[in-house]
Amino acid sequence: LFVVACAVQQSSRLAAAGEGERLQVGEFTATRFEKPPVIDGVAGPGEWDRAFTTEGMMAPFEHELHESITVMSLGFDAERLYFLMRCTRGNQEWRLPKYARQNDDYNFGEPSVAIWVTPPAMVPETYQNIINTYPAVMDIKMIPSRGYTGMGWKADWKIAVKETETDYTIEASVPIKAFGHETIKNGDVWRFLLCRTCHGAKPRSQASWSVTQGFAEIPGHIPVRMADDEAVLQS
Repeated sequence: LFVVACAVQQSSRLAAAGEGERLQVGEFTATRFEKPPVIDGVAGPGEWDRAFTTEGMMAPFEHELHESITVMSLGFDAERLYFLMRCTRGNQEWRLPKYARQNDDYNFGEPSVAIWVTPPAMVPETYQNIINTYPAVMDIKMIPSRGYTGMGWKADWKIAVKETETDYTIEASVPIKAFGHETIKNGDVWRFLLCRTCHGAKPRSQASWSVTQGFAEIPGHIPVRMADDEAVLQS
């Protein structure tokens, strides 16, 4: 609820801001897991208690709250990043088509989530990972300042999906090494953008947890301070 209120506040601030002015993006905290969650598509009791968890996505361009509810969590341990996306089905998601079934397959017509990972680096780079409910992954490395897009980049994703009549859950983890770092140290700041495509949702199908004009824009990716032991947001 806290983050939903923040999203509404951001939308109001955007309307009042001058043309071309970029809103500041707040910093959040994720805490190292003592015991990582099991990647089985089920958020078991206590598994995600140390994760940064938030709810409420913003549609780009309109900068309005997305109609469909998505609850997002992220955390880490010594070797991997962990993500949990709990998605209430939209009005047109009475079925969850799975057109993409191989790595780097992608079909805009299916429900999916996107995880953008932007590690600390001298030259900013970001990694786009689109996951459908099959699950299949399209993973891409980008260096925007150099106009570089690398379709050959691959990450060893572990993914599990659980579907019910009312929602679906995607639970995923990926090695930290895939992003050029051996591990994450206490106090490191990474940036993330978590997104969802829900066809038929208002005001548009795609949305993210940050006010942005384009998902590849690194300044719109949320800074998350990675801490060994600190209070985290649970909405």
